[in-house]
Amino acid sequence: MLGRFFTKLGNPCFNAGNVTAQRAKTARFLQLSAGLLQAQVENFLPHVPAVRQQFRQRLILKFFSLILLHVAIQLTLRRGGGK
Repeated sequence: MLGRFFTKLGNPCFNAGNVTAQRAKTARFLQLSAGLLQAQVENFLPHVPAVRQQFRQRLILKFFSLILLHVAIQLTLRRGGGK
C-alpha cells in the first residue's frame, strides 16, 4: 500500500532546483503585495488630515457638551433640585 503511494509520487527525493523556483515565486509574490500595499497607503494618506480635523471637531464638541452638562447639574444642585 505504502509502496504504491511512493510509486505514484514518481521521484520523492529532494530536488534543490524546486527550492530556488519556490523562493523566486515567494519573492515575486511579496513584491506584488508590497506594491499593492504602497498603492493603498498612497490612496489613504490624503484622507488623514480630513479625518484628523473631523476627530478634533467632534472631540471639542463632546467636551463642550460635557462641560455644559456639568454646569447644568451644578446649578440644579445649588438650587436644591437634587433632593
